[in-house]
Amino acid sequence: MAITTLKKASKTPETETDTARKVVTEMLAAIEARGEAAVRDYALSLDKWSGDIVMDKAAIAARIADIPPSVKDDIALAASQVRRFAEAQRASTQDFSIELTPGLHLGQKLVPINTAGCYVPTGRYAHIASAYMSVATAKAAGVKTVVACSAPFKGQGIHPHVLYAMTVAGADIIMCLGGVQAIAAMTFGLFTGKKADIIVGPGNKFVAEAKRMLFGKVGIDVFAGPSEVAVLADAGAAWRDYGEIILCDTREEMVEVSDAYACEHLEVHCADLGWWHANLTNYGSLFLGEETNVAFGDKVSGPNHILPTKFAARYSAGLSVHKFLKPLTWQRMDREACKALAPVSARISRMEGMEGHARTSDVRMAKYAPGTNVNLGLPVEV
Repeated sequence: MAITTLKKASKTPETETDTARKVVTEMLAAIEARGEAAVRDYALSLDKWSGDIVMDKAAIAARIADIPPSVKDDIALAASQVRRFAEAQRASTQDFSIELTPGLHLGQKLVPINTAGCYVPTGRYAHIASAYMSVATAKAAGVKTVVACSAPFKGQGIHPHVLYAMTVAGADIIMCLGGVQAIAAMTFGLFTGKKADIIVGPGNKFVAEAKRMLFGKVGIDVFAGPSEVAVLADAGAAWRDYGEIILCDTREEMVEVSDAYACEHLEVHCADLGWWHANLTNYGSLFLGEETNVAFGDKVSGPNHILPTKFAARYSAGLSVHKFLKPLTWQRMDREACKALAPVSARISRMEGMEGHARTSDVRMAKYAPGTNVNLGLPVEV
């Protein structure tokens, strides 16, 4: 049995980050110092855009007016697929309560975040699918305000197809803004007064670096890197610089290698698909059999195409309604339950040297069970 590497990548995602880090650091500093004025300057210098940042309903309607009905139908169908899958994900996770011991009631309440920022990249082509992948999923989770951003396409405003995808997916606010300046604007609530609680969506290395640097001030979906596909391989420079070939003797070795790579997209063209489904554990999204492929998943099947890269699938999943939900816990107890648990809390707190914590139990025992001789532990000596 052997695992043999026939071709090794000459580059890694990390080799491309140094320049991006320097540029993004300078841009974020300028935006934090000058706010909306700095964002407008970057929009003009980088994207040749001097128009309104926030699009009103009239501007949206005018921009999408000439889209053929057949194109709208395709986009609406794909958005519906993503929304329905996301709604099923949401239904799979429920609020609950449980009486763990008599009088002690505990529970979970799934609370959507208030504001999500959805970034949709615009470059040489229109990234239509990224619009409904992020926006429709956020709305299915119950997010109150979804702010969608995309750069002007060739200096003429958001690409009409992307704009239509944003609207049909349910975006509440749409900004004609791209790049680092869009990520910063959503983080700081510029132009909208709505600071994003989380920012999701793919982007180039500068967008990815901005999300990484702002993480903490705002939540993010994943630390994104170049797109990854196992089995299928792009041609030209991508194949030369990043493509690898590994030969394995057994399917168990193939699973071992695949799980170590934790690839963003993983296609399986093998016999006994059920075995592979049961044994593979690390991937962004799994495509079983020749009837499905990365393109289907990226555009229309239903599961999200915003997926972990750079080995992150070892510990993280792709974008889903769960990214927009906070599983908040709560507890309530009656006095009998309090009397049962307070002595234990006091003793453990004192063992840990936390006298203040212990005394919150002491006062309740004194109030609810006066005169009882319960061992609460020895006070902590300071």
